[in-house]
Amino acid sequence: MMNTVPFDKLGPGQSGRLAYQVLGQDGPIMNPQNIRYLPADSGELPANAMNTSASGLTAGLAGANLICSFLTLGVSVYIARQVAGLHRKMDRLQETVDRIERKVDYIVSKVDRIDIQVAENNFRHALEYVLRQAVSGEGVDLRALSGLCNDFSKFNDSLSSSLVLNFGLRLSSDIRGRLQNIYDLLYGIRKLVAQRYNIAVGGDPERIITTNPTDGYFSLLGGNLETLVRATMTLSDGGSDVSGNQFQKMALIHIDDYLPERHPYIFKDEARESIRTMGRWFWTTIDGNSEAEAVKQGLYDLGCTWLHHSDAGLLWRTWVELDAIAEGYEYFWPQLEEEAEPCGFNQIDVVTDLALIEAV
Repeated sequence: MMNTVPFDKLGPGQSGRLAYQVLGQDGPIMNPQNIRYLPADSGELPANAMNTSASGLTAGLAGANLICSFLTLGVSVYIARQVAGLHRKMDRLQETVDRIERKVDYIVSKVDRIDIQVAENNFRHALEYVLRQAVSGEGVDLRALSGLCNDFSKFNDSLSSSLVLNFGLRLSSDIRGRLQNIYDLLYGIRKLVAQRYNIAVGGDPERIITTNPTDGYFSLLGGNLETLVRATMTLSDGGSDVSGNQFQKMALIHIDDYLPERHPYIFKDEARESIRTMGRWFWTTIDGNSEAEAVKQGLYDLGCTWLHHSDAGLLWRTWVELDAIAEGYEYFWPQLEEEAEPCGFNQIDVVTDLALIEAV
């Protein structure tokens, strides 16, 4: 029988099996509350448990590593590194990462680092405190973990600039590592919930739901990323007060750096005037103009770069996932609010083999 993690140490050449349960509340979509690990000889796990390969593996190991960071249980550094690499590979299948990676260093070089030493230290203590309440030898209390939302809000309020399209924020490596681990766990669980929901509806193409590692995180800003890009580009000469739209305000500050080649418009420091200038130019171009398409793609890449390749983006993604745990997953799938019937499940049983990690 293979070992069961997180309770045994594993290393190169060994194999193991993750057996765990995601427990939650039934509704239009399941709202996860806890993740509980089961020993290899447990009789609780039914024979038809989901074997979810990649997504089940990343969620399970992220939770195990979170536990092991506070307790003496052992998942080896080798396994931790492997699952981090697997998670990156999974998202690269869906994102424009290869195109935007080379632009990250250029943007970062153009912005000043924000001094957040005091605020970061307070945030570090908050992370440690909540994680100690949320993790135990048996699993992770997701509801307790969602209590971090208030600390995220406090940290955001302490910054001189919003998290949105913020490239100047640089976190200490310990905090960055904690956030990445929490995010991997929460994103993996959300993918499990979506998969289980799609099984529950029998794969009905009119009812199935999907997980997208980009668009769901922009809903609080007024839509998905493509909608925000279009809105930024098509504001008319009448102008608009952008004080309430942080995406548009920050996009027009950074876009000139993101597209250093010359374009037929001039950005100015004031975001409102920049939008007016851009709007005048955009509406006078011919549909399909190559310059217009370059700007559109540049704005889209700018959003992706921030979300997936900046510390502020990592903070934002983790915060949104935690808030969804606290408030319900309808945030990501608002169409489910119209469902009259509950989804029919409040528990997901998962068994996944660590040997799968070697095949990616």
